[in-house]
Amino acid sequence: MEGIKSIKEIFTVLKKRLLLIILVSLGTGAISGLFTYYTVEPVYQTSSQLLVAKTMAEIGDVSDLDIRSNMDLIDTYIVIMRNPVILNDVVEKLELPISAEALSGQINVSKLDSTQVITITTKDTNPERAAAITNTTVQTFLEKLPSLMKVNNVQVMNDAKVNTNSISPNIVVNIGIAIALGAIIGVGLVLLFEFLDTTVKSKADLERLNIKVVGNLASISDKDRLPHSFMESLRTERSSINVATTKTEF
Repeated sequence: MEGIKSIKEIFTVLKKRLLLIILVSLGTGAISGLFTYYTVEPVYQTSSQLLVAKTMAEIGDVSDLDIRSNMDLIDTYIVIMRNPVILNDVVEKLELPISAEALSGQINVSKLDSTQVITITTKDTNPERAAAITNTTVQTFLEKLPSLMKVNNVQVMNDAKVNTNSISPNIVVNIGIAIALGAIIGVGLVLLFEFLDTTVKSKADLERLNIKVVGNLASISDKDRLPHSFMESLRTERSSINVATTKTEF
């Protein structure tokens, strides 16, 4: 079995076992959906934004030097906000059952492109707690910034709001991936069963084994069979002939 002939035979086998492949795919999709829905805890996300810039009343006209100075400070602020010096206070204020190091893994602080805006994003399994962590982190940072950096050039653009729409898990995506994997598994099972099946089903199977075919036996369908009543009449007639022959011999 080689070349295009082999590919044709594979497609023939897959077509014959298409129902099995479909059942395996749907089964894995259903299992994935149920597992995701009942066992995977949803994760929620909320964000707050800060603007690194002094107010106009404090500095008058804003120069390019002021902007560059603020931009240089942003990277430092990002590091400070995820540092235990800030997060230890957040854990204490909110009475969180985790350490500052673990909390740091839930918080992402980033600069918005080349702007003076910092975005603080928190992920948590509780939407209210996610918002509380974000806002408390921001407020703690603002309280400690003057003593840490001797500057006060950060303003809150917007507080974090409670977001009840989970960002993960995505049950639709998980089911889709599971169905695709199920189809692959189904195809693999079909090909494996076919490979392990050593029964001879056709003349081509014998030829592949170098066995010479000397004749064919045609299959007989029900419509080709003689009626049952006709067979019974033949048997009755044969019995009558046998009886008559017996009597004649006597």
